[in-house]
Amino acid sequence: MKKKFSLLLLSVLLVPLFALFGCEDVVSYPVTIASSSISHGSVQGNGTYAEGSTVTLTANAKSGHFIAWVHQNATEVEANNTYTIVNTTGSDEKVTKSVLTFTMSAETQGLYTAVFSEGKVWYVKYDGMYLTTNPDSEPVEENNQETLMTANLSISQGSTNMPVVYTVENMDIKQNVLIAPEKMLSVLKLQTTQHIHANTHFLINDQSITINFRADISFQTSTDFVSGNNYSYKVDYADGTYKVIFKFNVGQQPAYLVLRYKSL
Repeated sequence: MKKKFSLLLLSVLLVPLFALFGCEDVVSYPVTIASSSISHGSVQGNGTYAEGSTVTLTANAKSGHFIAWVHQNATEVEANNTYTIVNTTGSDEKVTKSVLTFTMSAETQGLYTAVFSEGKVWYVKYDGMYLTTNPDSEPVEENNQETLMTANLSISQGSTNMPVVYTVENMDIKQNVLIAPEKMLSVLKLQTTQHIHANTHFLINDQSITINFRADISFQTSTDFVSGNNYSYKVDYADGTYKVIFKFNVGQQPAYLVLRYKSL
């Protein structure tokens, strides 16, 4: 009897200790996977995953091809120390299947969208900027013209949050020469109207010009010029390319700062 009582007492004492020290809750995070067009591409991998576990997401094109993975509708996913991407291509070298693998963490949780070529490609990415006196002209990669001005510029974009996605300092600006980012992973989803802010400071000879440009951009939409504070802007859309054209004056002459966005 005493032995049974002692065992019972021991179990009563140990159970709270195990509850306090022996059974830590495992942290888990949700992962949601979506297809940009369920008619043209299927996806797999939805679930809740324990921290540190391996997550595998799969996208299969039904027609057309796979373009890219987008995280949280804001960032194009690239293969790096965090993500592994294995693509399968067809005879035309287009990706028909993509497998995305990563380790579950607070940073990697959330929504992943597989973007397919068919259907509406809502996502666009900043592709470069140029200064011109003719907004209908196309930019060149480089030329031998003299520098028109130097510029400090920062671009932020989004719907509510407006993260800065691109900055340049003391950049030499030449007429109609494209200045492209080395790498751009930030994207805009144009399913709803998005905002673009370009805060600029130009130095032309002894003249200093500071303008905070603001523009709205919508899916496959061109606009007429809209007035702003010391500038006006319009959006031209054609064949997957959006040109956000800001018009302002340098002295008595009109100039145009063009920000170019391209569909993924």
